[in-house]
Amino acid sequence: GAIIEIVLYTDGGTCRSNPGPMAYGIVGLKPTSGRTRCVLLEAHGMIDDGQRVGTNNEAEYLAVINGLKMVRKLGFTDVQLCVDSELVCKQLRGEWSTKNAELQRLNTITKSWIKGLRTFTVEHVPRTKNQQADRLANVAINLFKYQQEQADGEQET
Repeated sequence: GAIIEIVLYTDGGTCRSNPGPMAYGIVGLKPTSGRTRCVLLEAHGMIDDGQRVGTNNEAEYLAVINGLKMVRKLGFTDVQLCVDSELVCKQLRGEWSTKNAELQRLNTITKSWIKGLRTFTVEHVPRTKNQQADRLANVAINLFKYQQEQADGEQET
């Protein structure tokens, strides 16, 4: 089989509402057959510092794009992507068509990042198997909300 240098888990979500400000969580693991997980990469943040509003599906794609940018920058060429978004997985595999214009655009950008890789696979995983990336996306959302609350509090005084 192909050498998988990194297993990339990504999760995207929206803050407060859908659509809303978008966040991502990314975890990169060293592929191991054992039970020990060796984390190579962890990242989270708001898309465009929370200024860009989008849907959950857009956030899922943007999480993948951010993850692919990171692993490419780190020099990985063999990537297994694990996402809990069935839509993103099946659209990237070409099993489902992409009708929404913004998702088409994000799909094209994602594929341009995949092109530079030697091997790439995408797998749909249940939410329970994507908890680390999900937790990181929620950290970004919590921090964003907290900063907004702090800013709102300062304006009142």
